[in-house]
Amino acid sequence: MQTPIIETDRLVLRGWQESDLAELVAFYADDPASVFVGGPRQQYDTAMWLMARMGQWVLRGYGAFVITDRQHNKFLGWCGGSQKPGMSEPDLQWALVKSARGQGYMAEAGRPILQFLFKETGLEVLQTTIHPDNLSSQATARRLGGSRNGMTVVEDVHMLDVWQFQRCPI
Repeated sequence: MQTPIIETDRLVLRGWQESDLAELVAFYADDPASVFVGGPRQQYDTAMWLMARMGQWVLRGYGAFVITDRQHNKFLGWCGGSQKPGMSEPDLQWALVKSARGQGYMAEAGRPILQFLFKETGLEVLQTTIHPDNLSSQATARRLGGSRNGMTVVEDVHMLDVWQFQRCPI
């Protein structure tokens, strides 16, 4: 499936492109927040991560959208569903580059992406896992209508909070 394009007042949400690799490499190389989304990563591992995100759309019919600034087409981050092998349902994931944080971009992108994921998956509840120290992502989850619903252990090491989002009747 080709990634649809969603536009908001300030953003264009689009599919991944190979040209996004340079921005991802920079994010995973030296942004301290990358630790909350599997980083830091070397360039090769970042390229493999990008290919996996592109493949989600082909295999599952949904995935993560790239968030770009509508005015300048600047890469700001990503948001969307990811379903790793062995997972029964997708997990909502997001990240913004440092220069894009604190401007409301994630809430603006997250709302239409949640609507898209609910429609495509047919699920009534979507979830995300957030590190307890990641206060920014917790605030974003709240703005998107999420609520904390327990904890889980990931990769036998990390204790993460589980946040859930309920499908809103339209």
